[in-house]
Amino acid sequence: MGKGGGVAFSRFPSRHRRIGAATAAAMLAAGLALAPGAPARANDSSAELAAGGLRLTHNADIRIEAEDLHVSRRQIRVSYVFRNLSDQPQTVLVAFPLPEIDMAELGDGDVGIISADPVNFVDFTVSVDGVSVQPEVAERASLFGLDVSDTLNRAGLPLNPMADGVWQQILALPETTQKELVEDGLVIVDGDYAQPLWRYGVVFYWRQTFPPGRPVRIEHSYAPVAGASVWYEEFFTEPAQARQFCIEPSFAQAAVRKARAMGDTYPTIHWVSYILTTGANWAGTIDDFRLTVDKGTPESLVSLCRDGIKKTGPSTFEWRAEDYWPDQDLKVLFVE
Repeated sequence: MGKGGGVAFSRFPSRHRRIGAATAAAMLAAGLALAPGAPARANDSSAELAAGGLRLTHNADIRIEAEDLHVSRRQIRVSYVFRNLSDQPQTVLVAFPLPEIDMAELGDGDVGIISADPVNFVDFTVSVDGVSVQPEVAERASLFGLDVSDTLNRAGLPLNPMADGVWQQILALPETTQKELVEDGLVIVDGDYAQPLWRYGVVFYWRQTFPPGRPVRIEHSYAPVAGASVWYEEFFTEPAQARQFCIEPSFAQAAVRKARAMGDTYPTIHWVSYILTTGANWAGTIDDFRLTVDKGTPESLVSLCRDGIKKTGPSTFEWRAEDYWPDQDLKVLFVE
């Protein structure tokens, strides 16, 4: 899903920048344009952090009757209707893993952090049958597969390497502590420059009971961390982008016309990723799947890889499927 709007870019000093790879065809140009991908140009792009929906421990008795997915640059909302097909209550672990942050890959590139909360940095919320749920939280910092959470806790550092003020906190540590962290490969310190290098993962989870035969509605939302690119016309004609986002020539032309009409300013290019394939952990297919994409304003452009998308409003488009098997993740490009 989906990475998003209103981002405050990373707070690290702008020295070393690396680009993480970002990556889905339907087309919606002008009023009906759906568009493309993420350029691999240094200093031009940021890697998105791809999240998705809920994951359940596998249970052959629990089926998704309906899934309603709403994707925009600033928010992703999902509503599920689950049904327990057995004649006994089923209690399973439900989890929502946030996208893992890998600072060794991202460097100090412009990956947006949505929230000031260093743990729930995508403002995740969830409810069951209309009642808000406060899930448990599991955090983990790692390096080379080793859990380094205790080491960071002893140093007084937050586990999220993109939390506000992390590099200042590293520089404020005693010299001996800094040296130990550098020797362990956890940070880079060079004069007044500091960069964390560890990986960070967060999972929200709770145990959910599904009564026999009765539908259970679970809804959740979060702010996607979007990929981004500075404006350049070649973005829309690069073969890799055209494949990833199913860019049609008419969409590329509409984007160029939009830029030229704006004069001294340029459109913004963002893309949101949503992991759908983890939804294939239920009992069979999804009876009724609906995807709504909202490009924000009628003047914006959006592109993604889905055939048969229908326009439903000035800025919204819909794709529906019955007996849906989620075998393809979702990439949505926004030009605003």
